[in-house]
Amino acid sequence: MRQREKARGRWRDMMGGYVNTDIADGVATITLNDPQTLNALNPAMMTAFLDTLTECERSAQVDAVVLTGAGRGFCSGANLTSEIVDMRDGAFETWINDHLNPLAQRITGSPLPVIAAVRGPAAGAGCSLALACDLIVAAQSARFILSFGKIGVGMDLGASWTLMRSIGQHRARQMALTGAALDAETAKDWGLAMEVFAEDELLDGARAIAAEMIANSTAPALAAMKRQFDFAATATLDEALRDEARVQAELVLTEESRKLIDSFGKR
Repeated sequence: MRQREKARGRWRDMMGGYVNTDIADGVATITLNDPQTLNALNPAMMTAFLDTLTECERSAQVDAVVLTGAGRGFCSGANLTSEIVDMRDGAFETWINDHLNPLAQRITGSPLPVIAAVRGPAAGAGCSLALACDLIVAAQSARFILSFGKIGVGMDLGASWTLMRSIGQHRARQMALTGAALDAETAKDWGLAMEVFAEDELLDGARAIAAEMIANSTAPALAAMKRQFDFAATATLDEALRDEARVQAELVLTEESRKLIDSFGKR
């Protein structure tokens, strides 16, 4: 675990207040903050989120992240203006690659574990955003909706990749092709959500899970396991075994690992 300068803190995004961040005991809670639109992703919010995640990764105060939404929803998807969706000659595709896709790439590539704490709707790109996180916890009000087909478009933000790996091919197809909402308890039964909490216990529950991860491991080990899952997703078994051997050999020599090994042996 990295040494922290302070145990508690607060950051506030200056780009219209679209992202707020609170830090306590090594856990940064990043809140998408546009409740009037159910936290629809606009360009300023996306930029602010990426900047905030970068700050978290650089901070000695932060070892894990909880991502949530203000008000009664997690995220209602991308807030696409007519100027954006009317783009021609590949400009819209370029916009998606430049602005939307980096959200999933940065979350999955971050060395920090990221937990999505979902209340209310996680729809369209909002559902995709939750799927990009390492773990998902849900309030009883949570609804996971791949609503893309309802507006005649395909999936985005990596949902075609993450969802199938989370719940299997046929359940993923069911969600995508029907556009039906998946409630919190079903999401847990299907393995999409790790836990379901009462509304007023959601953030405390998510932070407790993050704190437990931090207490029971080290920052290098958590980051390495994230990389291992990404590598193994497209690797053969032999390639994954060699990668595991390399990672183990590197980590076992670190001071943090030696302390945990010695402590584990004395239990």
